[in-house]
Amino acid sequence: RSLDLLGRDGRLYANGEELKIKGLNWFGQEGPERVPFGLTQRSLDDLMSFMQVNGFNALRLLFSLQNVEENMPTPAKGFNPDNSPELANTDYLGMLEAIVKKAGEHNILVLLACHRLQNGYPDNEWPGKWNGRWFDKGWQA
Repeated sequence: RSLDLLGRDGRLYANGEELKIKGLNWFGQEGPERVPFGLTQRSLDDLMSFMQVNGFNALRLLFSLQNVEENMPTPAKGFNPDNSPELANTDYLGMLEAIVKKAGEHNILVLLACHRLQNGYPDNEWPGKWNGRWFDKGWQA
């Protein structure tokens, strides 16, 4: 499917129809857990169905550069593989891809947002000695 977006006169149009965005944030995968919260209780499909039924058409999906770079296997403790088999045997990028694909099946737009550089900070002290810049020794601008 393709989506033709156009902004005109302060309005957003998708394929010629006015598009009103109703979105939400989903967090957890940007941190050391590396999986969105809630997937131990409900399936990915169930959560996407909930969003669609309740009129949500946009999802801001957070990530960290550290998790992208490490691209480790998706931790099984963060989801129920019987309920969300599409996440089983994925790595971090594969997990994000599976979530985006499932969102698309439910007509939900996804904004991937780099929420953090690191997935955590020493002694859980955030932002700690962070200087407000979006680079550090590991990720140079």
